[in-house]
Amino acid sequence: MAHLECPSALEDILDAVLLAIDNTWTSLESKIDMVSSDLGLLHADHGKLADRVTLVEQTVMTLPPRMDNLDTALKELMDRVRMLEQRAEDAEGRSRRNNVRLVGLTEGAKGPKPMQYIKTWLCTILPLDTSPVFSPLSKYIKYRTGVPLPATNSAMIPSLPR
Repeated sequence: MAHLECPSALEDILDAVLLAIDNTWTSLESKIDMVSSDLGLLHADHGKLADRVTLVEQTVMTLPPRMDNLDTALKELMDRVRMLEQRAEDAEGRSRRNNVRLVGLTEGAKGPKPMQYIKTWLCTILPLDTSPVFSPLSKYIKYRTGVPLPATNSAMIPSLPR
């Protein structure tokens, strides 16, 4: 740069200003390079995120048909559970229909052979022949009918022979 005739003080100031401009320019170039590098990284991250958003959108678009299938399967399974519950309740009711409820027997009155006692007791109460009527009474199943266990020889308990 050609200098005009200036006093030396002005030349020193001019050199200092030119040096400051040079330093500022170098600093700006390095900062612009850093920002450019960061923008490149952000652009790459943005591309990855855009791909992920696209994948999520595609997955969300497939959910309604899958939910419809699950709703249908759930309805079918609930219907099946209801049907099985009804069948179990019916079977339980049918099995209890064969029971005879005997009320008025004290605890322990049946002794060590409850089936023999019940056969004998029913034959004395009812005019029945023991052989044909009581042949299915080969097993004795005793159910308590909702009352707590009474004290020994104190109260009557219902018995359910089958």
